[in-house]
Amino acid sequence: MGFDWDNVTSVFEKIREEIDELEDAVNHLDKNEMSGEFGDLLFAMTNLGRHLDLDAEQSLAKTNEKFRRRFAFIEERVAEQKIDITSCSLDELDGFWDQAKKKGL
Repeated sequence: MGFDWDNVTSVFEKIREEIDELEDAVNHLDKNEMSGEFGDLLFAMTNLGRHLDLDAEQSLAKTNEKFRRRFAFIEERVAEQKIDITSCSLDELDGFWDQAKKKGL
């Protein structure tokens, strides 16, 4: 019907605009406004996928699986060291995450 962005550059501009609006909503601590702006951002991101001929749900499913593999790696490393994961710093966990990435997980 013609109600669409002409090019992918315009979609990226819209995404940046939506991020700014979401950040403003967060600064106002307004949950209703945050929810609306978050939805707008997701909608714009889905449209980016469409413009790039990517399926948003498939892309998200792949990312979720990648996260599961990497987090399982973190849990294994922590268990090997016989420490409680909740006692690890974010830097320590990020280090394990980087190891998982290097392993191609």
